[in-house]
Amino acid sequence: KAELTAEAAEAAGAQGKFWEMYDLLYTRASEWNGLSVEEARTKMSEYAEELELDVKQFDTELDEDTHLAKIQANAAEAVELGLPGTPTYIFNGQVFPSDMGLSYQALEAFISILDLEDRQYAEIPEMTVDTEKSYEATIATTQGDIVVELFPESAPTLVNTLIFLAEEGWYKDSPFFFVQNNYAAVSGDPSGTGYGHPGYYCMGETQGTIDRPGLMGMTPTGQFFITLGTDAAALNGGFALVGQVTEGLDVAKALTEVIPGDPTSPEPDMVKDITILEK
Repeated sequence: KAELTAEAAEAAGAQGKFWEMYDLLYTRASEWNGLSVEEARTKMSEYAEELELDVKQFDTELDEDTHLAKIQANAAEAVELGLPGTPTYIFNGQVFPSDMGLSYQALEAFISILDLEDRQYAEIPEMTVDTEKSYEATIATTQGDIVVELFPESAPTLVNTLIFLAEEGWYKDSPFFFVQNNYAAVSGDPSGTGYGHPGYYCMGETQGTIDRPGLMGMTPTGQFFITLGTDAAALNGGFALVGQVTEGLDVAKALTEVIPGDPTSPEPDMVKDITILEK
């Protein structure tokens, strides 16, 4: 009933009482959201009468869809902008992730996302990876080093962005913000929220088969994960693989288990730095 209630608010607004109708619709949602569209339409007229509107004018505007084109144009613009839904909060041009929930803790996390702005890039880095060469990434963590043989031949675009971000220092002091035993360890977001990104999205290669521990995959946001066990099969077919752990799988499995947003989770282990060796 989104269109109906939006039209009711606009029709009330045409008589100078948009916010009064807005308040009624939200505070009394339990009165109309379980009704049929026809019954809810009748309820809108009752609200108009309660607000002492010109009910005849109000009904005419609803029945003739006087404000529908405006509403549909706003909805189309929201889709074009990639807004996640209603309400959407935008701070300094950045959309607040709606699934974080609006809370003090979530706002603190969002501020850490905004703090990445000075470190972000305007476009995807130039391709410099040579698919005929081999590359090795050493992930220095607070538990020790994890050495990964990269896959430039099968995932050149994502390997290229991994190397670029590593050499730019993007990964320094990034937490392993999600670690679940026998599943995966995820890092690559300096904000530690899971929503941070380097300013661009890198759509990578075809999805790989996740069938063993120690595989390294990447997301379009530059975040990476290392599989830790059989539960990681749930990720199969969803991500491109960029490498395989050759040393330090025991280090990865020893990372502190952390669940994002859980206030009882301990302090996460950190990526101190990632260095790249070209062979």
